[in-house]
Amino acid sequence: MCQRHHRLEEKRDSATEVALGTEASLLESLAGGATILFQLQRQEYQLREWRGSLIAHSAICPHLLGPLTDADLSAGRLRCPWHGYEFDLESGQCLQPGDARCSLAPAPQLALIDGQIIARTA
Repeated sequence: MCQRHHRLEEKRDSATEVALGTEASLLESLAGGATILFQLQRQEYQLREWRGSLIAHSAICPHLLGPLTDADLSAGRLRCPWHGYEFDLESGQCLQPGDARCSLAPAPQLALIDGQIIARTA
């Protein structure tokens, strides 16, 4: 299983930036709580609209590598659906449980360049 995971990791895109689309088209696609997955430097991230802005965060929970694609987001906290771990959206720090020793991968920076939203490694 570990070898399979490593092979899959090798095939992921190692780009340091990726164009995600125009701001208007992305906001339309993300309406109603939808999300968009993308890869950057062999990491999976999720793009979503929150409080009128586009945000990106890791799509993988660092606790047991569960998917954060269906994670609940409220009050600036991202809650993993597998075990309930909660992370601060801005810092990535694990808030619940308090003794956890994990944090989200650093979020990519989002920039508007020539009408396109670009995600870049932080």
